[in-house]
Amino acid sequence: MGLDGVNILWTARYDYDKGKRLLPHAHSFYQVIWIAEGKGLFQEDGQISEAMPGALYWIRPGVSHGLKASPRSPLKTLDLKFELRDPELERLVARVPSRLLPAGADLVRLLDQIRKEGTEQEAYFREVAKLHLLELLYRLARAAAEPLPAELSAASPSVSVRGVALDNANQAARLAEAWIEANAAGDWTVGEMAARLNYSESYLRQLFKAYRGCTIPAYRMQVRIGAAKERLAYSDAPLQEIAEACGFKTVQHFIRIFKRLEGITPGQWMIRERRGIRKSIVFGE
Repeated sequence: MGLDGVNILWTARYDYDKGKRLLPHAHSFYQVIWIAEGKGLFQEDGQISEAMPGALYWIRPGVSHGLKASPRSPLKTLDLKFELRDPELERLVARVPSRLLPAGADLVRLLDQIRKEGTEQEAYFREVAKLHLLELLYRLARAAAEPLPAELSAASPSVSVRGVALDNANQAARLAEAWIEANAAGDWTVGEMAARLNYSESYLRQLFKAYRGCTIPAYRMQVRIGAAKERLAYSDAPLQEIAEACGFKTVQHFIRIFKRLEGITPGQWMIRERRGIRKSIVFGE
């Protein structure tokens, strides 16, 4: 089960104007649609549900589906179309539900990474994009297979995450990962987080570093910047509002961290991103 088991066809960022429709249709490949901002209606196999920010739709081959933006607000999406050529991968995703809410930061990050590879087309971009897709499939399968652990709900009632594994070796690290993603914008210390999750601070730091390859504060900053990129790409909010919503106390601090992690300023990133709106990125083999 390697890279030949997947074939990425197309990805795109779309802004559907108020009231605009994607008429019901079906195709022979898989599709993922993530709702970034706005509201509307999603139709799948004759069933209609509300499309809302954070929802991810998993569309199987041959399934009729359509989308309509609300007459009161535009709908912004990130789409991916691909084929599975390996029966093991087909079995892997057999239990993935047609709708996940919320999608989770890692799933959105992977969709963005696939699109980024297709946009920039550096050496081996197809292979790297396929690796991201394989990770996406495994994370979707994990989310479908594992319920939300009681430990996380008890530690933080406001947290709503999916796809947290409970094997003994990595339980603490995965709980911490999910907790950070749900609370990244908050003002907390590692000690406070460890206390909420009922682990010692030193144990949690050590296990998380081994699991993620970075420290807890570094991962929190990555999640904050990821959330900021979503807002930059999918909303019209001013920079200061975005910085504050993502946990940065000043715009200057936000810009400095953003440039350190992304290599360009938020303004430069936003210009590059918006050039790709409605631009279909085709992956040829």
